[in-house]
Amino acid sequence: MPPGRTSTLNLISPIPELGMRPQAKHIFFLLPLALVLFSLNIGGYALWAPDEPRYGEAAREMYLSGNYLAPHVNGLPYKEKPPLLFWAICLAALPFGEVNEIAVRIPSVLAGAVSVLFTYLLAARLFGARVAFWAALILITNQRFWWQARTGQIDMLLTACMMAALYCLWRWDESRRGAWLAAAYAAMAAGICAKGPPALVFPLLYLFAFYWGDAPARRKTHWLLGSLGALALVALWFVPARLGAADAAQHAIETGIETGMGANLFRNTIGRFFLG
Repeated sequence: MPPGRTSTLNLISPIPELGMRPQAKHIFFLLPLALVLFSLNIGGYALWAPDEPRYGEAAREMYLSGNYLAPHVNGLPYKEKPPLLFWAICLAALPFGEVNEIAVRIPSVLAGAVSVLFTYLLAARLFGARVAFWAALILITNQRFWWQARTGQIDMLLTACMMAALYCLWRWDESRRGAWLAAAYAAMAAGICAKGPPALVFPLLYLFAFYWGDAPARRKTHWLLGSLGALALVALWFVPARLGAADAAQHAIETGIETGMGANLFRNTIGRFFLG
């Protein structure tokens, strides 16, 4: 057990007593604060090029066509990114009846709040509620994080998935309950659907680093089976989407794998990681 994990949980709270446990009152203070700061005036200016208009258009065509498998931009299959952000934008658009600036940015606002939540929960278990409160507050008021949490891009959605995976892995390490391990790999699968393979690669690197020299504990994470399970969940979307994209653009098949969905995802995720 890391030093201070439990000994600091009951330290005096940095906010006034509200008649609730420290973690509960902190969360009820931090989450509304995050949502307010992240959502201020998100509909008051146009979508910013290059990403917001492109992602907004992919979601708009998905919303209007009812085709939620293969994203399209200007009527052509859009193979550059997975669909989780586009699905989230479509859900956010339901109250408005259209994909507008607010709908495009709402997923990032919510994902930012989720990232703050898991940052707090993880820090509370590691260092106590007081440290967790200040860690989450610093994160909320970090300029770069604040900006990403109000921008219609994929990065904040990926961050939320990664924070959820790390928190679940830590809870599994504490309790050895299989439900936490399953939740961690499900979060990785969601991250893959947000931005591709790095959502699986980085948690696995964490696992191998954390259990370095402790092979029995590492084996108990079932990392190979969990990775295959995460990929199987992604395949439930990827396989039919790939077939749908091929049907919509037969000429892409004749030009080889370079124009295929898999190659585009590879180039824009793993390719950028190694090649820049």
